[in-house]
Amino acid sequence: MKKYIQTLLLLFLLCSVKDIFASPAKQINSWNNLSNSSTTSILQNGTQTLTDLNQALSINISSSNYAPKVAYCLFHNKKLLHSFYIMTLPLWYPIMAAYIIYTLFVLSVIIGILRYAKQKYEPKMSIDKLLDMPYQQPQAAITLPQPTITDKPSALLEKASDPMLKSNIAIKEPISTNFKSEYPKTKITVLIISSNKDIPDTLKNMLSDEYTIFTALNSEEGLSIVKQETPNLIIIDIAVPNINGITLTEQIKNNKYTVHIPLIVLSDQNTTDEKIKAIESGADAYISTPFNNEYLRVLVKQLIKRQKELKQYYTSSASAFDFSHGQLVSKEDKKYLQTATEIINNNMDNISFGPTELAAAMQTSSRNMYRKFKNLNQLPPKDFIKEQKINYAAKLLLTTTLTIQEVMYQTAFTNRSHFYRAFAKRYNQTPKEYREANKQKDNSLSN
Repeated sequence: MKKYIQTLLLLFLLCSVKDIFASPAKQINSWNNLSNSSTTSILQNGTQTLTDLNQALSINISSSNYAPKVAYCLFHNKKLLHSFYIMTLPLWYPIMAAYIIYTLFVLSVIIGILRYAKQKYEPKMSIDKLLDMPYQQPQAAITLPQPTITDKPSALLEKASDPMLKSNIAIKEPISTNFKSEYPKTKITVLIISSNKDIPDTLKNMLSDEYTIFTALNSEEGLSIVKQETPNLIIIDIAVPNINGITLTEQIKNNKYTVHIPLIVLSDQNTTDEKIKAIESGADAYISTPFNNEYLRVLVKQLIKRQKELKQYYTSSASAFDFSHGQLVSKEDKKYLQTATEIINNNMDNISFGPTELAAAMQTSSRNMYRKFKNLNQLPPKDFIKEQKINYAAKLLLTTTLTIQEVMYQTAFTNRSHFYRAFAKRYNQTPKEYREANKQKDNSLSN
């Protein structure tokens, strides 16, 4: 059987190829030359068996007209055509099975797509339908203890014999629903530093209704409270022991962590020189004793209000101006200066970095950059770069343990005397003096 199938498939292939590439005239000659005896006998006797066909095929299998002859015999003889169908019948089973499998696969894919589309685009169940659904109440029931409130004052509770059984619990004292918060609302804090006990007592009685008052009898205690509590306002008596009020005011106002705190100086001296010293030290107000209570109360209120408003203003988008390098500039100009500062910081240790390189990094010309700095009331670009390097050197002196020589190299200064002159011009101190003085100030508030 396998031999017959292979032979027939080969014949079909040969017939197809020969019919396609042969000319019409040549094909006609081929059909007219069917003179082979075995083939003629097959045409005359349609009852030839498959064995005879095999013999007929094998007789002239080397003939050039082998394929056309066999094809003609097959398709013009019903007996042979039926025999050919019987021989090729096993081939149809896998073909039909593959076709059925393919059809089922296509149908399953179509059904899956339809189901997916239905789930995706089907409207969700409305809330009304959910509400109309019957509610099934759970069958289990739990019996809770029934408390009995009595008027007898007591803080004890009688325990039930069995907590799972229905019983009465006698509560000796009704439970109050008026709960007080464990953490009271935070008030604005005011620190009063004075060795005269009458002043803190007077101010405390006057301001305690609106503010939380802290008191200190000397400067060390006052600095400790400033470090721990960071009050919203400070009142200092100029005659405070250990450190006088002017020096204490300067120390607080010169520290970056406390410079924003409003400060009032109290003094029993009403001289102009004393007032000038207090204001120059950083005090926001100067009041002579004895003072008017209402005036001091209003002053405290306004200073705290102003500090709060300034904080809100400069942290909000409503502010179109900011302070930069001691100048009031627009936010656009401030951004320009910040960009220049960032570029300088990224090239801090670059010895060859100057105004030309800065202008190239900011994508502008040196002339336009010079005009921009001049319009912003800033130093010329060359001096601006030098000032940024000096400021960075000062930061390194306070925040690192680098030597002065190492700080100098970190800021691209190659000449020691040049670095010392530029630093002293900026801070009125040598690098060593600046490091020691500022570390002492910070330690007084951070230790």
